[in-house]
Amino acid sequence: MSVSRQTIRACLLYEFKMHTSAAEAARKICKAFGEEIVSERAAQYWYTKFRLGIESTEDSPHSGRPTILDNSVLKRDIEADPKQTCQGLAEKFCVGKETIRRKLGQIGKVWKLSRWVPHMLTPQHKQCRMQICAALLERQRTAPFLDRLVTCDEKWINHENPRQFRHWLSPGEPPLKVHKPMLHQQKSLLCIWWSHLA
Repeated sequence: MSVSRQTIRACLLYEFKMHTSAAEAARKICKAFGEEIVSERAAQYWYTKFRLGIESTEDSPHSGRPTILDNSVLKRDIEADPKQTCQGLAEKFCVGKETIRRKLGQIGKVWKLSRWVPHMLTPQHKQCRMQICAALLERQRTAPFLDRLVTCDEKWINHENPRQFRHWLSPGEPPLKVHKPMLHQQKSLLCIWWSHLA
């Protein structure tokens, strides 16, 4: 009986799901389809993949087989998501990291750090700032205090430093702008005011 490798592997996956041991699964499959149709060692190999959550019965790409990666395909993929790393791209296209670096250079991509820009304010944040400013102006009319101020300064103290991301960009293309992370409980604002008594 001629049985495809995918059929044998599907049987192994079934037996794996039924909590049958690899050795017992191999014996049962050989009894059903013919002696030496699958070895115990092969069954153990596929059981190992199944335990890792890899349940595809298709062959993985062979490391020794050259894979042709078209530059236009790589360019389209990297421009859709410029934050991808060489490691991630190498795994996606089944090639080495050096191949990815070389081809990114061929299509003119360079690895640039993003540029921080001010926090992205929501309408609620803007409304809150307007209310604070209006309250301070009202206080100035009833109990003047602005003329006593000499200077002030403020500094955000981060309990956790967020990273800027790098992107693959074309030469001359400006770095992508990334909004600074929003304020959260792991950041404290230190405000220092200098004033004099009237």
